[in-house]
Amino acid sequence: MAVDEASLVAALAGASPAITLRGRPRRLAGYANEIWFCDSDAGPVVAKVRLIPEEDPEQLATYVHTMDLLRRQGFPTPELLVFEESCAALDGRQFSVLRHADGAEASALLGRIPAAARVELLREFGRIIGRLHAIELPAGTVWRDDTGQAHPGWPEVFRAALDEVLAELTWLDGDERRLVDAATVRIEREAPALLAPVAAARLVHRDLHPGNFLVAEGRTTVLLDFEMVREWDAAYDFIKINSSLLGGPAEEVAAFHAGYREQVAPDDGFAARVRLYEGLYGLLSAAEFRSGNPRHRNWANSLRRWLAAEQDRL
Repeated sequence: MAVDEASLVAALAGASPAITLRGRPRRLAGYANEIWFCDSDAGPVVAKVRLIPEEDPEQLATYVHTMDLLRRQGFPTPELLVFEESCAALDGRQFSVLRHADGAEASALLGRIPAAARVELLREFGRIIGRLHAIELPAGTVWRDDTGQAHPGWPEVFRAALDEVLAELTWLDGDERRLVDAATVRIEREAPALLAPVAAARLVHRDLHPGNFLVAEGRTTVLLDFEMVREWDAAYDFIKINSSLLGGPAEEVAAFHAGYREQVAPDDGFAARVRLYEGLYGLLSAAEFRSGNPRHRNWANSLRRWLAAEQDRL
């Protein structure tokens, strides 16, 4: 149900700190959140009302402390001013307010700027993601799976994710069953040796697509939308990076990786783990499609290509 303007104004006034509007708010497009742009006594802000409930309360805590950590690190992302897990003025829905960041979405820029400018923009994107992955988390950071369950290490988190997705695919048969089984065998064979060396968690954004990069004058880049952030292996982010950012010419891909390496040095097993996670993502895509998400309709062909590429590496 859409949020009415009066309820939003009440939520802002009742927030801590309270925020007073200057003029009327403007509703923007959103998927998981209803988004409002507001001019206020705190300056331009963006208010978000959650439309899809977050089922894992640990994820909410991770998001809030991540935003505080990024603020203290001076990381380029809008400051989180208000966060309420359950806002009374909004019928108990999750409510947050962030400072507004000026700039154009990279998704609107990449197709209309010269090739040389795209190369430099991808290099800058590499730098900002490398900077994110270089942030050291406090000692004792708990490894948690996607449901918030704690585990002793990253291999166990990965295993929990694999078990969860396989449980959703038990009813497949025929060629689809054989495809999923072949991918599962490959993943289970490679995972123990590849994941055991991962000792330190890093911040993993998990939604790195061009629409979440804002670019202002002078190529200043701001990274948005940390709602899905996890404390996992940094290589996991490259599932989305490879599919959404690095599908262009080789020069752009090389520039991204060069910018990334300016900030952080990937370990020897990094690339192999990215390939492993892409296999897991293929299974996740199958589960998403079977649950009714048409965006994953090509999961079978994608998984076949992954298996063929892995076979070629033997």
